[in-house]
Amino acid sequence: MRSGREVTRNELEINKSISKYIEQISHQGLDIVQLFDFNLLSRICHDRDKLENEQFSLTEQFSTKYFDFSPQTAFWLAARNSDGQVVSVQAARLDQLGELSLADFWMQQQRRIYCDPYPDISAELGDWHCPDAYHISGLCVYHGNMWIRKEWKGRNLSRPLCRLGQLIAFAKWEFDYIYCFIQKELVSKGFAAHQGYNHTSPCGTEWNIAPDHIRGDDYLCYNRPADLAHLVRVTNESSSASLSYMP
Repeated sequence: MRSGREVTRNELEINKSISKYIEQISHQGLDIVQLFDFNLLSRICHDRDKLENEQFSLTEQFSTKYFDFSPQTAFWLAARNSDGQVVSVQAARLDQLGELSLADFWMQQQRRIYCDPYPDISAELGDWHCPDAYHISGLCVYHGNMWIRKEWKGRNLSRPLCRLGQLIAFAKWEFDYIYCFIQKELVSKGFAAHQGYNHTSPCGTEWNIAPDHIRGDDYLCYNRPADLAHLVRVTNESSSASLSYMP
């Protein structure tokens, strides 16, 4: 089932809303840069893993080990402080599913990137993904790999950053859907709506046995072009000061 790309895309209005979120982020002392070098993203994530004792700051979904990226099909955003240090990243990738459903796409992809590379982990992908995944098809954007350095958390940055990533993708591509995964606990607190995602579906991907670094109960969260066109309108009708408090 297609979402209907007949939605009118007003580029001036989209760019205006993008500017509003960039302005909100800049008030926190950060600047945003759009990049296409995913090897650089890998190095930045590797440095963050070492510095903050983290793992998988770079997800398989945006690793050059598993995917080929070009400026026409993928980008990532870096938020940098006044010293030029990257304190947050996120990425987006455009996939041509055609008539293939997102669930069927996962059945081709998930084992290859999450199971096969880790033979010592007995991960097992299930067959019954969330219902929405069987209706999503066409041109789909995967939006993910978002993190914020520890010292920058708690500053209400994730909301404008996540909305900004979606709107930049909306400005670049005429897609049918954009989707991400969000933890169950965060969805229950309204996090998905705060990030600008209007549709949520529990247990997006079914895992009989989830890999150690994958949460089996993550929600599939997604938007259609109409949802983003509405976000653009709501953003542009709001003052910059009120964007942090938009429902």
